[in-house]
Amino acid sequence: MKGTSRPAPSFKLSSPFLSISTAHGEKTLTAPRTPSMKFKDDRFDPRSNNVNDMVAVLDNQLYIGNSSAAKSTKLLSAHGVTMLIDCSDDLLETTIKYHRIELKDNNGEDISKYFDSTNSIIRDEVHINCGRVLVYCTAGISRSVALVIAYLIKESGMTLRQAFLHVHQKRCIIAPNLRYFDALIRYEIETTNQSTMSFDEYVMYYSGAATIDQLKQGHEVISEINTPFSNLVHDLTDKHRNEYETLVQELLKIKE
Repeated sequence: MKGTSRPAPSFKLSSPFLSISTAHGEKTLTAPRTPSMKFKDDRFDPRSNNVNDMVAVLDNQLYIGNSSAAKSTKLLSAHGVTMLIDCSDDLLETTIKYHRIELKDNNGEDISKYFDSTNSIIRDEVHINCGRVLVYCTAGISRSVALVIAYLIKESGMTLRQAFLHVHQKRCIIAPNLRYFDALIRYEIETTNQSTMSFDEYVMYYSGAATIDQLKQGHEVISEINTPFSNLVHDLTDKHRNEYETLVQELLKIKE
């Protein structure tokens, strides 16, 4: 109607989806890297068991999963889990060793302050007590993944790229939010004095502009996929590295 202005849409990041909240409700955009509704591989289907299962990241030592897996005494027993590290939204009543991390899955959280303490807890349980640890969050996509990748960098000698690809191979739905991945980039530099994966490279993958196979081949390949888009992403990440909501808005504008 003439003379009536509609409220501007607001954006929020909800890994691994981009959600747009408008006056007419909320719309969720799935990144192109995830097959849309016609799932060629049921590992990508949020209705499949893979989303609920816990998977071994390091055999007989370290597992990753979601809240449903953590609540399954049958599943925990089958894998011999002796400790839970919980960064989900809800407390869990359990009879096995339990460590809770108060962590929200949003771009305002500084997850890096938990890296070293969580690494120590996992290392002691695995190597001193010969136990098995499940790190989990609500969906097993962002928070728990970032903590596990940090452990692999510090304790298993993997680079960030190697750790991300390794965990992705085990659990293909992973997508740490942008701030968490930024923290992992900084942690790799702090821990190993090298940087093997750039922030704009991850944004290319996260936004759906690059596939996991292209990510395996490195930054040069990703930059060549769509040079104008790659250059825009690089400029945006330089400008908005710590303004994640703004970065998402700008990415959505580019993709239109």
